Amino acid sequence: MKVLVTGCAGFIGSNLAEYLLAQGHEVLGLDNFNNYYDPKVKEFNISDFKDHPKFTLYRTDLTNREELKQLFDRESVDAIVHLAAWAGLTQSNEDPNTWVFNNIDGTSNLAEVAVSHQVANFIFASTSSVYGTNPVPYKENMTTDGPLGIYPATKKADEVLLHAYSSCFELNVSILRFFNPIGPRLRPDMAIPKLIRAAEYGYTFTLYQGTGSSRDYTYIVNMMEAISHLLAHPYRYEVFNIGNAKPVTLQELLECVEKVTGKKINTVRKDRPGQMQITCADTGKAKRMIGYNPSTTLNEMVANYYDWFMVQKRRGSMDGVKKISLVIPCYNEEKNITRTLDGILEVFKSSSILAKYDFEVIAVDDGSKDATWAQIVEYAKKDNHIHGVRLMGNFGQSCGYQAGFDASTGEYVITVSADLEIPLENLSKVVELLEQGYDFVNTNRKNRWGGEKKAKSGMANKIISRVSGISMQDRGSGMKGFNRVLVDNLKFYGDMHRFIPDYLTIYRAKMIEFDVEFKDRDFGVSAYKGSKRTIQVLLDIVTLAFMLKFARKPFTMMPGRFFGFTGAVITGIGSLGIVYLILLKMLGHSIGDRPLLIASVLLIVVGVQLVMTGLLGELMMRTYFESSGRKTYAVRQTI
Repeated sequence: MKVLVTGCAGFIGSNLAEYLLAQGHEVLGLDNFNNYYDPKVKEFNISDFKDHPKFTLYRTDLTNREELKQLFDRESVDAIVHLAAWAGLTQSNEDPNTWVFNNIDGTSNLAEVAVSHQVANFIFASTSSVYGTNPVPYKENMTTDGPLGIYPATKKADEVLLHAYSSCFELNVSILRFFNPIGPRLRPDMAIPKLIRAAEYGYTFTLYQGTGSSRDYTYIVNMMEAISHLLAHPYRYEVFNIGNAKPVTLQELLECVEKVTGKKINTVRKDRPGQMQITCADTGKAKRMIGYNPSTTLNEMVANYYDWFMVQKRRGSMDGVKKISLVIPCYNEEKNITRTLDGILEVFKSSSILAKYDFEVIAVDDGSKDATWAQIVEYAKKDNHIHGVRLMGNFGQSCGYQAGFDASTGEYVITVSADLEIPLENLSKVVELLEQGYDFVNTNRKNRWGGEKKAKSGMANKIISRVSGISMQDRGSGMKGFNRVLVDNLKFYGDMHRFIPDYLTIYRAKMIEFDVEFKDRDFGVSAYKGSKRTIQVLLDIVTLAFMLKFARKPFTMMPGRFFGFTGAVITGIGSLGIVYLILLKMLGHSIGDRPLLIASVLLIVVGVQLVMTGLLGELMMRTYFESSGRKTYAVRQTI
């Protein structure tokens, strides 16, 4: 069967398209990808099946009658499942014309071409909101002339319109009044996604319903089963309630989400005009006529959605859109942090590349003594992209990075200096390179310094490059990009941030560096620099050399091998000395006053101690990896 699914990129439409394809049907998907909510979410919704050989996508608007007619002239459609609509009760009251034009004119156009092209079956998605102030449970034969908002009014008008088409033109029509659906890809503006985000991220959630309100929730799979039955068994004109017949109070819903997530939700409750206090479906007719039998509990619905949510979160693609995490370590940056945050918000709006991504900003206050934290708090209140982490004291830049990495959820993580030393426009190129498959992207600040400072920096980079085996011109740049695999494996200690590219060689990371313009800070001086830096860097290079030697191949450069070999050599030299002295003794020479005797014994003792040290190192190393659960490798991808 060739089925046209309108609104195929929405929550219900994408699930239905995938469901029908799995059953072997040919699916024509129609969607205009409007901006009622983020079109990037809709693009993600169809990503799993858009290349399916039996799926064809039409980016068409139902209000465009000519394009709609051309589609039906081209395709021989057996059935229509009309899900496309501008939804949202409260929002519809703020812009009635948009809802009336799209929902009523669009349905009229679709019914017209369905009749003219002799489509055998027309299934229409309505809403439980048409019942208005009717008593519960809602029955299909109730009068529905009193909807409480523009959106349900348009749906009621569509029901009446389709009844006329059915009566006048013998169009088979089934009306499905859906009750609060739940499932993967649920619209991000709905209650369940918002509540789960509140639980996961600590947001305060505003509930615009009366405290005694109840809702009848329906699982998406049960809805698909009802539609599938009606595709095979059309009716001339029938209305069916598709609900669960089990209303859930606000408190029960909150407790269920908290139980599933294991986290407390902070809420503010407010009443809003137009909200129905209770919804509950009488599903008796659907059970009798189409075998509808919902069995999924609320806990199962929420748990299934939460599982899907967590998969997307781990992928850094919440609601299917890749997320970028920007980490900003700050110490006494009250005059710079506001400009940095404003700049980030602006560049994600203006950049055509960055606009495709969701993002979060994690500003880490490393024990600032000025108003840096107060500024972060104010911005976090105004924009939910911005989050803050406040350390108890000044732990240093490496710890600032680590705290930000630990709090990040993005598929890509980019560090940004609080003083805007590198123009934020370069974020686009960092993201582009990460998308090309690079694990780590570094920026090189051109024309940063001159004279003696430049010479010292260049010499240090050459020494470090010699030790690590990679060539990077600017290890201290504040803008660096990482993929999620590296972020999850990196652990910063001391001043490791100075050698990030070098430590990444442990994981065989694919790296690249590109030039950027350098702009000196407008306010203050960097708190992450000091006069002892040169000596510290030299000492850190020694540590770096040692760590890289043993970390790159932890079980090929074992402590037992290194210390054991060294100990064996020293013990052998000492033993040779003893053998030589024994021969002298046998020839009648005195050996008691010879320094070689003491030296040989000392070498043997030291050699044995080194061997024992190697054995202890082996035990400690194995204990470290096994008890901490750390891997001796990093996985880029699994299939």
